[in-house]
Amino acid sequence: MSELEKFFYPRSVVVIGASRKPGHVGNVIAANFAKKFKGDVYFVNPKGGELFGKPLYKSIDEIPADEIDMAVIVVPARIVPAVMRELPKKKVKAVVVISGGFAEVGRKDLQDEIVRIAREHGMRIIGPNCIGVYVPESGVDTIFLPDEKLKRPGDGHTAFITQSGAFGASFLDYIAHMGRGISKFISFGNAADVNEVDLLDYLKDDEKTRVIAAYLEGFRDGRGFFEAAKEATKKKPVIVIKANRNPAGAKAAKSHTAALATDDAVVDGMFKQARVIRAITRDEAYDYILAFELMNRPVKGKRVQVVTNGGGAGVMTCDAIGDYGLELAELSEETYKKLRETFPDFYVVGNPVDITGSARSQDYIVALKHVIPDPNNDAIILIVLPSVPALDLEELKKGLEEEIIPLMKEYKKPIFAVSMGGEQAEDLKKRLISKGIPTYDEPDKAVRALSTYINYRLNKEERFL
Repeated sequence: MSELEKFFYPRSVVVIGASRKPGHVGNVIAANFAKKFKGDVYFVNPKGGELFGKPLYKSIDEIPADEIDMAVIVVPARIVPAVMRELPKKKVKAVVVISGGFAEVGRKDLQDEIVRIAREHGMRIIGPNCIGVYVPESGVDTIFLPDEKLKRPGDGHTAFITQSGAFGASFLDYIAHMGRGISKFISFGNAADVNEVDLLDYLKDDEKTRVIAAYLEGFRDGRGFFEAAKEATKKKPVIVIKANRNPAGAKAAKSHTAALATDDAVVDGMFKQARVIRAITRDEAYDYILAFELMNRPVKGKRVQVVTNGGGAGVMTCDAIGDYGLELAELSEETYKKLRETFPDFYVVGNPVDITGSARSQDYIVALKHVIPDPNNDAIILIVLPSVPALDLEELKKGLEEEIIPLMKEYKKPIFAVSMGGEQAEDLKKRLISKGIPTYDEPDKAVRALSTYINYRLNKEERFL
């Protein structure tokens, strides 16, 4: 664990290949560290000079420090071995090689050489052919895409590891757009040394990380991944987008990160045995991340109660409940009686509880206050169509925050919400997420995420009985 710690929490960093040319990879990375990094940072460029108010050292030898924790290398591939040989002079132990031009283009010999040098001197490498590491907490940011083009998420509780730098960058941008945070981001490219197994082993014990998510095209060590994932999922959910699923994907992956194809049926079986949650798309992965980041409570079963103000949305939700292997709850006689005495005759009391297009904010609160304590359900799906005329969204938000969320915590029941529509629906969705309720823009997404959450929790609890 200590071997990888210096990638995420170094006391000092050297950027080798720092550049004074705006827009150049070495310039962007140097700017990141100059602005954000909380430790000592040094820049190296054989031309010398000054960059962002700091000296540009012509060589590593010129740097006044005796020890440097991490090096970021941004030079042509052919020069990387020579740079690696200089690093032991400063006792560097963590190396991020951003440069491409290694095994992904047929130069495995060059890649093997830098690994040999690293092992000879007790160093670890992330990369090559990657965008590296981003940790909001420590200010480590080796991503060479500028802030104005790629927004960085703030501090959060999901770690994301990826073989694809471009996919990883787009995911970071999306997380930032959605107002969520991240604990650690690692793009490891060709995985010449540090790979998905090492990262799972580290992240499973990382107190900052509640959820581990990954984009993978292949495995450097399939058996090692299985064992590491099996241990990690005992502690926290592991969500994986496994690309390279068919011959077309395999051909692209080979030239991208030199990833080898693996029979997808084998991958599926391995994931199921290790309790890894598989996602096919970015949105699906995000939906699962949202569920597990915000919810962390046990569940008793699969019985789901639906509360809605739209009949069609309620029917779609019930269909999805069946599709994803959950069960429709049945209201107890006591709850049924209370709701029937409270609501007008044209409100549908059952499952769903449909308070129709006449719904007022208080109707939602009343329905939930009766439904949540009902012993006949294990989870709630709340559906809101904000456009109905009598619904006061501010009043609804306040009621949910002050009355329903405390009740949800008291009864330890997950509530997943659906906010359907345009601008107002999006605003409500973000507000509910900020208050700890996983919220989605359509029923299928909410039910799929809830089903995944319930199955993970039930399986996890079974393993510790």
